[in-house]
Amino acid sequence: MKEEKYILSIEAATGEVQKIFDYYEIEVDEIEDKDQKKFIKANYDRMVKAVRLGRLEVNTEKGFSVIQHLRDGKETIEYKEIDGQAKVSTAGKDATDFYGRIYAVMGSLSGLGEGGIKKMKGVDLSLCEVLGAAFLAV
Repeated sequence: MKEEKYILSIEAATGEVQKIFDYYEIEVDEIEDKDQKKFIKANYDRMVKAVRLGRLEVNTEKGFSVIQHLRDGKETIEYKEIDGQAKVSTAGKDATDFYGRIYAVMGSLSGLGEGGIKKMKGVDLSLCEVLGAAFLAV
């Protein structure tokens, strides 16, 4: 198994992840959907680890975006700031279709579309899902 190289401390990486929640003024404990709240809390460390590994960046230099470097080291996905178009992308999805709503919003934010997100695999998809759960709280 390949040894993982951390580029940031846990504290610094946690601060980067917190930028997402601060920017969108999200208090995880105040999220009304219990399953969504539980999912974000259960997977928060996944975001921190991704930042530590250099696979996730929070960009606040020109507006706001979150950049995901895929595990293969070749592809990068930029999720733009959430907007009305991204929120409308979930229209028609059943309120209980948690993953469908995540894939729709992340597909809209990335420009890949829902189908592009569905093609992601493993760790890359899991990271996208927890980001999407957070974005759905906006």
